[in-house]
Amino acid sequence: MRRIIKMVISLIAVISLISSVAAAEDIVYSERCIKIKQAEKAIREKYWIVPDMYTFFVREVTETDDGRITVTLRGTDQFYWVLGTYTGSSDGKSTTASWSNEGKQTYGGFDAPAWDALQLHQMVELARKERDTSAFFQQAVAIARRDDPDYTEQKFQDPMLIYEHGFELTVPHPDHETIETKSKFSKDQLNDIAIAAITETYKLDADVAAKICDIDSEPDFRYEINEGQMIYHAWMGLQQSDEDYSDITIPQNGHDGQYLVLINAETGIVEDILYDALLAAG
Repeated sequence: MRRIIKMVISLIAVISLISSVAAAEDIVYSERCIKIKQAEKAIREKYWIVPDMYTFFVREVTETDDGRITVTLRGTDQFYWVLGTYTGSSDGKSTTASWSNEGKQTYGGFDAPAWDALQLHQMVELARKERDTSAFFQQAVAIARRDDPDYTEQKFQDPMLIYEHGFELTVPHPDHETIETKSKFSKDQLNDIAIAAITETYKLDADVAAKICDIDSEPDFRYEINEGQMIYHAWMGLQQSDEDYSDITIPQNGHDGQYLVLINAETGIVEDILYDALLAAG
């Protein structure tokens, strides 16, 4: 009997895996999204900046008339001085990557004038464990004051653009009920596309992906019209623990946080995808 139970469980696991693979194969990424991924990969391969670290950056995507996509990761607020700006670009054939703090001293831990992937990795690990980044923030401010004679607190403050995705809003957000009737996909179908894209992009196991849920409480702001295209904003969250995360003593698991997937509501094509581990606000 035990062997039969194991066989049934194994069969269920295989079916689940096949289903998730099929869903991943059905996901279509736009040429623009592919170039964004290529630009981010160029940054990752040259500087070891991975999506978990994006929580400490403002991400912006721009496109030139010739179709070249540029992704910039700019250190948020007072972190800018030590983190600088990472820039990756792709035209679909070739990529480039650069860092504004290139050549600055990065050794010396958090006393270094510039912080690279080594410090960022430690920041992510400690922030996930202790749910607090205030010490890093204070140290970044201290270094900026030490090394920049013209330092002012306002100098490095920017509007919150963490979810800047490079789309210019040309028409106000339409009524979501009206646009849903025009879309070829229901809200649930679009959310399923988002979950499959997140699972594939961030290499999530099926049991982890099963905990991804819709967290947008304002449906009127799910859509925008851009150059005649209906773009759906899928705001998804992942919390693997059953504990109350408002309790800051609860450590965060890898991949936990917030995801934004932009999907063409008429075609189901993924236009952009972004992950924020939500670690920088501690």
